[in-house]
Amino acid sequence: MEVLTGHILVLIKAIDIRSEPAVRLLGELLDTDEYPRGAEQFAHELYSWLRSPYKDLRRYDEIAQVSKSLGEIRTSVYKDRRELIIV
Repeated sequence: MEVLTGHILVLIKAIDIRSEPAVRLLGELLDTDEYPRGAEQFAHELYSWLRSPYKDLRRYDEIAQVSKSLGEIRTSVYKDRRELIIV
């Protein structure tokens, strides 16, 4: 787990985590037969959380609503008491 965390932190510091090169590198560790787009989904969710007003991941996870579109990566939508933010 520490190796994966370190790998992700290096990527975030060096390049956009959502970029094709970053997703490709993450894919070596995260993509599986069951989840072939796991790295892409992870990059999207991490980026969405980092852009959100929530510092606590558990709180963000409680608020986040996930919808799935056919053929598209899932999009996180989270609600605050006064706003709806789509990322």
